[in-house]
This record gives sequence, C-alpha cells and structure tokens, in this order.
Amino acid sequence: MRLSRRTLLLASLAFALASCGGPGGPSAPATPNALSVSPEFVARGETFTVTGTGFGSSGTVTVGGVAADVASWSNTAVVATVPGDTPGGWQDVVVTTVGGSSTVAGPFVGHQYTGDAEGLPDFLAGLEPGEAVMLAAKEYDLTGVGRLTVDNVDLYGRGEATTELTLGASDAVRFYTSPGRTVTVSGLTLRAGEVGYVVHQPAPLAVAGVDGDNHGGPNDSSGAPQEGALAELDLTSPEDLAAALLAPRAVGRAGLVFDGVTMRSYGVGTRIGASTSTAPALDLVLRDVFIDAGYTVVNLDVLGDLRVESSRIWAGQPMVEDHVRAFGGALEVVDSEVITLGGLMVGADRGLEVDASLLRAKEGDLQVVGSVSSKEGSSVAGGGPVVVTGSKLEAYDADLDDLDYFGTLNIETYYAPVTIAGNELIRSHYETYVTVVSAEGEGDLTMVDNAEVRAGVRDEEAPGNALFGGVTVQFSYGSVPPDVVIERNAYSLTGPFQFFAPTAVRLAMAHNQLALGDVSIDAGVNLYAPLGELKFANNAVSATAWGVYASGSAGTSLELRENVFELTGAAGKGVELSSVGSAEVHDNTFTVSGAPSGTALSVIALSNAVEVNATGNTFTGFEQALSFRDADPFDGIAAVVNHNDFDFAIDASPEVALLDDVKDVIDARHNRWGDNTQLATVQSYVELKGQTEVLGGGILLDPIVVP
Repeated sequence: MRLSRRTLLLASLAFALASCGGPGGPSAPATPNALSVSPEFVARGETFTVTGTGFGSSGTVTVGGVAADVASWSNTAVVATVPGDTPGGWQDVVVTTVGGSSTVAGPFVGHQYTGDAEGLPDFLAGLEPGEAVMLAAKEYDLTGVGRLTVDNVDLYGRGEATTELTLGASDAVRFYTSPGRTVTVSGLTLRAGEVGYVVHQPAPLAVAGVDGDNHGGPNDSSGAPQEGALAELDLTSPEDLAAALLAPRAVGRAGLVFDGVTMRSYGVGTRIGASTSTAPALDLVLRDVFIDAGYTVVNLDVLGDLRVESSRIWAGQPMVEDHVRAFGGALEVVDSEVITLGGLMVGADRGLEVDASLLRAKEGDLQVVGSVSSKEGSSVAGGGPVVVTGSKLEAYDADLDDLDYFGTLNIETYYAPVTIAGNELIRSHYETYVTVVSAEGEGDLTMVDNAEVRAGVRDEEAPGNALFGGVTVQFSYGSVPPDVVIERNAYSLTGPFQFFAPTAVRLAMAHNQLALGDVSIDAGVNLYAPLGELKFANNAVSATAWGVYASGSAGTSLELRENVFELTGAAGKGVELSSVGSAEVHDNTFTVSGAPSGTALSVIALSNAVEVNATGNTFTGFEQALSFRDADPFDGIAAVVNHNDFDFAIDASPEVALLDDVKDVIDARHNRWGDNTQLATVQSYVELKGQTEVLGGGILLDPIVVP
C-alpha cells in the first residue's frame, strides 16, 4: 500500500511527540521537595518523618550526611530511622530520588532536657559519649555546685540571651573531650569562676632525639618523636615544648567547638581556658563567642590548632599577660576582637593569621609570635609564617605617669615569612619590633599598604609624658639573603625607623611616608646591614635630627634615590655613610627647615674601602656640605660628588668640605656651593685635617656651578 506524503508526516510527528514525553509517552521524574521534619528532637535509633512532595516511590535519606534506614516511602512522606553514628545536634536531612535531591533543616539529634538546675549535673553524667543535649530557654542556677562536668557531650541552648548556666565565683564548669571526638557547645551563656577544657588521653610517650641541635623548624624530620602524642603540654618543660615542634600531626585529635556562646566571669581570681602552665592536646574553635571577663585571667592555650572567628574576647588584668596560643599548631584570628586589660600574647608554631581583627593590650605588651614554643623556651627552634592583614594591633601604657613603660609591640617568627599588609593601625606606646630569624632565605618580610604605623607618645598627646617609640625591623642568622619589601606605609614615630640585619639581606623600601622624632626626641632613618643590598627610594621623610644613617661593610650596597627629606630640628646629617661598601645617592632632596645646622653628606671608612657616587641631589639649610673621614689603616674613599646643589650659606672653612685622614682625592666637581661664584673662594672653605696632606689626599672642585 502506498502512503501519502501527508500520512507519513503525521506519523513522524506522532513518534517524535511520544519520544519527548508527549501524549501517551513517558513523563520526566518529579523533583523532590522536602518541606519539614518531625519530631523536632529525636535520638539515635528513633524514627522521624520527612514530609514534602515529589518523593516518588523510592530513594534514599541521609541525616547529618549519614544514610538512614527507610521504614516507609510515599510521594509525600518518608519515615526513616536515625543511624547510630549520626552526629549530635541540629542536622540537615537530604532526600534523594531519580528526580534529584532536596535538603531541609532537620531534627535535633539528641536529648531535650526538661528538668531543673538541680538535676542537670546527674543528667549530663548519665549520658553516653557523643550524645547531644538541648537545654530550655531559661536560667539554670547552679551556684555552689563546685564543679559541673560536661564529659564528651555536646551541649546546646536556645540562644545566648535565653539559656544561661550560672555558677558561683568558686565554681567551675569543665568540658572534657577525647581523641577522635569533637565536642560542641552552642547557643548559651556560661558564668562561673572557671570555664576550662580538658582532654582524656593516655600518658605521654618519651620523645627521642631532642637534643637542641636542630634548628630546622616543624617540617624537619630529624629527632622525630616516637609514635603517640602528648596528652597535655607542660609549658614549664623544655622537653614538652620541643616535642610540640617536632611531633607529626596526630590523626583523630580531640576537638572542642564553642559556637554562639557567651562566657562571663567574676573578676579577680577567676579563669577562662586552660591552666596557666598547661595546654591540652586538642583543636579549639571559638565561633561567634563573647568572653566578657574583665579582671579574669584568660589562657586559651592548646597543643593543636586554634581558630577564633567572629568573636570578642574582653578580659585580663592590668600588667598580667593573657594568652591565645596554638603550641605545635596553627592559629587563626578572623573578624574578631581580643582586648585585654594587661598584656597579650597570640602565638603558634605552624602558622599564625590575623585578618580583619583587633588585638589590643591596654596596660601591657602585645606579642604576635609565629614560633611560640621557641619563644617559651624550647630547645628546638622552629616556627611558621605570620600573616597580619586588614587589622589593628595596639599596645598601650594606660598610665603614663607610673613610668613602667608598657606598650611594646613585638611581631616575630623563626624560619618562616612575615606578611604585614593592608592594616588600618599598627600602634605601640613604646617600641615596635618586627623580628625574623632566617637560615636559608625562608624568612622573607613583606610590610606594605599599612595606613598608620605609630610608635611612641608625642608631647602634644601627653604633655610632660612623651615616650620614645621607634620601629625596628631586625633579622638574624642566615646564609641565604631573605627578601624584604617595605612599601606604601605611613609611619608616625617619636623615635627612629631602624633596619638591622647582621647577615645577608635584600631590602626594597619605597613610597613610604615617615614622620620621625618629637620635640625633645632626635630621630631619623637607620640602616644597618653588613652584607645587604639596600634600596631606599621615593620615600617622604620628616625627621628631627638626620635623614639616613647607613652602616655596613665591604659587602653592603646602598641606593638612595628620589627621596624627599625634611629635617625639622637641629640637624645632624642629611646622609651619613659609615663603612658602606658602595653607595649610590641620586636625585634626593634634603631640607633643614629650622636654623642652619648639620652636614649634608658625611662619609666614614672605618674598616673597609668605601665607594660613593652622589649626583643630582639638593641640600638646603645645612651648615656644612661634605665630610670625609678614613680611619687607620686608611682603606680608602672613592667618592664622586657631582652635579649637586648645596643651597645654603657657605662662607667659612670647613663649610665646603672637611677631609680627615683621607688618602684619596675626592671628585667634587660641577656642584653649586651656595652663592659663591669664585673657585678660589670655594677652595678656601675646605679643611684638610689629620694626615690627609701627608697621605696625598685632597678634593677636586673645578669647575664649580655658578648660581
């Protein structure tokens, strides 16, 4: 039979519609939509019901990521059993079918406590490890209980404002956890004389090979401990501190999480955290925690990792140091405040990060330490990187009249880099130190884009109580030079800015603003580097006494280029170079804004030959242009000082130059010497001192630049 073209077309269309699920064809599976779970509280082994739509006839259900046994399944309801290994607390439920997956906020896996305060300690003691408890929205008055023990049980409340555990000033609440288990405390307020944490763990094993000779840091495999881990770090034991650095990361460590918790204390004589001499072996997390504990000692010490996130810690006693430290581990302080009435140490061994946070010591010193075990006395040196970004670090002396000189800020680590970048405020009432110990170039330093770096107290801030405060960046040890980048920072210091590196280093310091010194405090820039490559360029410096003092050796090279210096006090030197092997000084501006004083350019050879090339510089307001001194055994000064403008009154000897024991001839041609127009006059303002003439030393001045 022959079919018409129209019939064939209709048949093809019908087949296509059927293939695409059209009339009479298969339909696409429905997408599940889980809407609710009941009951609200369910224990492991009990059943729960998920209601919704589009469940079809079969699928899978998980609670807290654990697959549940399904008892019944319909298109609108699924009944299942909570698995025995489901985590405690609030858990999500996920329904999965051939049509997809749907997640709904699930039940609280655990127990709802409906009793009173008197029965709570016994109820908690009767629970199995790993179970969770939800308290009611009420205050539980446990005053006089002595000690409330929460042992490997997750404790939840209905919110910090509604669920409160109140203990007396002599009472304690302690949270116990064990290896391989993490305890969670959430949604409540705790008030007690002591809030502490403890780890159940076997006794420590002996540590092999800890002899104090290894400086290789935490990744060094030499001197590794035997299998096992310390149950608790004894902070008074150098052997334990060494073990914290050398131990490998333990598997199945204990954990403790405080999430949405407020802790309050009773002031002097009370404590929050570990004891003052131990650090339990666990990982600790504080998330959305408020510790409101003025005049209370806070020791948040652990042997493990520590994270402080979106939290506020207000605590401490004046002149007493509080601690937030991760021995043998990493510390993160993110979007948080830690404010103490005394001093504060935050520290770690395997990495320290402070981001978008405030650290403030109100009457004490602030220490940010990436090598905390070494800092506290470990015989094995080691440390991790320190990163401080988007934050405020503040160290104050709250009472300037008592002359106790608190308010020092110290940032340091061993054998790891330091990054201090994009911070709002770095502030100390006294000195600020950035210290890096570097062995093989691993201790790079980056200090960039900090909006305000302040040290010291100016007389205008506290008349009669001005405090000397400088910034010192210092390195030690090392055979491979680390890279140091200091750029786009704003410094306001009553003391000097000092860079000190006794061994090889590469420094690039550029585009910074530095206000140095005060009414009665002399200051400037000091650079000490016997083996360094130092570049100081495009900086704006206002200082009370000198521009740059650089000290080095034959291995030092220095470049000063396109900087602007204003000396506001009685100037000592614009530039003083002491035993700097080679120096390039170009296109800088030096201005003394007060009465004429000081020497524009001074060069000293103390223990090695010196080469200096200075061109295109302008010096204004000084008393003397040049000074050269060569110390016995007369190593030599090779100096070319050309095309500079000495824009100040030069009318007597030795205001052009003083040469003391110089055996070389200084090339000082093509310079402008104040308003002088005669070569002979300029030559008469030169003094040759000591053995200069005997040694054959002198200075070339012809031609001069006539104004």
